[in-house]
Amino acid sequence: MYRGLAKIVGMRVIPTGMTFDDELDTLEEHFEEHDFFFLHYKPADAAGEDGDFSAKVRALEALDARIARLLELQPDALVVAGDHSTPAILGAHSWHAVPLLIHSAWTKGEGIEAFAERACATGSLGRIPATEVMMLAMAHAERRSIFGETDEAVNLKVKAALGVGMTPILCIGESLDERNGGDAESVVESQVESGA
Repeated sequence: MYRGLAKIVGMRVIPTGMTFDDELDTLEEHFEEHDFFFLHYKPADAAGEDGDFSAKVRALEALDARIARLLELQPDALVVAGDHSTPAILGAHSWHAVPLLIHSAWTKGEGIEAFAERACATGSLGRIPATEVMMLAMAHAERRSIFGETDEAVNLKVKAALGVGMTPILCIGESLDERNGGDAESVVESQVESGA
């Protein structure tokens, strides 16, 4: 399913092996060729569907042990989230919230002690709709500066979206240098005025 969705939205599906370590090997091999990657980790979901709580814990611990390997690539933003909840007690997908983690130069951790539903809900992201995750990831990756999007270019995109009846979301924000230089307010103010 994920490969099919990736193709529909124009992503390149890179052949890889059968294990998550194979996926990580493939990611490392192709990391400099692309600006966005999606990895799917199935073992925790499968254990939840089997109703095996202990296996689910082991699967999540195995994933946790591989996060450092992802961070060694120094991505602009790393997003870790579930696509749905699969409580072992139900043995099926459910309606429950899933934790969301975004790691970037802009995140500080806010004292969150664990990557768990309740702990993540108390962080700066709180509870958000899944439809907002990509926008947050793009903002944390500083997409505007990476791709050289000027205020004027963003203004044209906003107007184009409005012209076809879409409701655009204007992404604004200062760079780390602008923040440290005390220019955050003036930069954001200029972006809002130019994007309107």
